[in-house]
Amino acid sequence: MFTSKGEDATLKLIDFGLSRSFLTNFNTGEKALLRMKTKAGTAFFMPPEVILKNYSSSCDMWSAGVILFIMLSGYPPYDGETQEEIFDSILEGHVDFEDESWDGVSEDAKDLILKLLTTEDKRLSPKKALKHNWFKTHKINRKVELQDIHIERLRNFQKMKKLRKAILTFLGKL
Repeated sequence: MFTSKGEDATLKLIDFGLSRSFLTNFNTGEKALLRMKTKAGTAFFMPPEVILKNYSSSCDMWSAGVILFIMLSGYPPYDGETQEEIFDSILEGHVDFEDESWDGVSEDAKDLILKLLTTEDKRLSPKKALKHNWFKTHKINRKVELQDIHIERLRNFQKMKKLRKAILTFLGKL
């Protein structure tokens, strides 16, 4: 998708593969906020309500919190050896900032993550998230030096994803 019709427009990659309107009931045609019931997506990024098959558009804010967590630490907030273990970790709901990779991360960043990785009724909306103090005090284009531990953890996380994909592909052919 391009940001404008101009020749110098920025190209942004998007994926609407599993998208659906949360505002229209396709059966009746009436406009209403719908709850979704399809359990779909990557386990690491699923909020509890998606795992439980009863969710709204706020599930995207949870995923944004997971992405922010990974970007700042180099590893996901919820982990496990299997998809079920990952789901159990998510449903438990504990977010841990005890690892050394969090030593240089601001309290504002941690607070924003906690307000995104919370129950649906307490989770920040996109508008409220953008008004969070972390965005106010940090410039978006600011240069950040990654610590070696962050780079190594990001590499390990990427390797894990490739290995899991290969295993699932293999099992799918059995």
